[in-house]
Amino acid sequence: MKRIHQGLAKAWLSYALLCLGRSGVAGVVLLAGCVILMAVQALRSDADRLEQRIAALRAELQRTPAAVKPVATAQSFLAELPQAEQVPQFIEGVHRGAAQSGVQIERAEYRTPVLSSGQVLRSQMVVPVTGNYPGIARWLGEVLSANPSAAIDEISLQRDVPTSEQLHARIVLSHYSRSAP
Repeated sequence: MKRIHQGLAKAWLSYALLCLGRSGVAGVVLLAGCVILMAVQALRSDADRLEQRIAALRAELQRTPAAVKPVATAQSFLAELPQAEQVPQFIEGVHRGAAQSGVQIERAEYRTPVLSSGQVLRSQMVVPVTGNYPGIARWLGEVLSANPSAAIDEISLQRDVPTSEQLHARIVLSHYSRSAP
């Protein structure tokens, strides 16, 4: 079977060469060479454009200051934490921000366990809320940006009806502070 296909291909090639002649074959070879050359040029220009994009991104990365500054020692880390007396301001800010974002806090539970070092306090708030997703996301973003020592420990979202915009969320926030001055 393979032999028949090879014979057919040879016959077709011989016929094409006979019809085209030497100048026709040279034209086909030149045309194929031009197509290959254009494809190589297109690939090179794409590669050059990607290299320029990579260089621009690297330069931008070097210009951008680091978002997190390195902590030299544990003492300097502790000095950066707010004092425990500022926890009430954090709680007030959480409630005020929720009201401004259209998020309703149903109730809140507060816990203040001391971490093992005895120098760091973790004040925890368990907050069931109701609101729409953009409002809850905006509120949490504002809480975290205003309080670098705050963290979201847990979040769960629920809808009563799949098409409803109102969500019920249970959010556990932690606020870290230092117990000693």
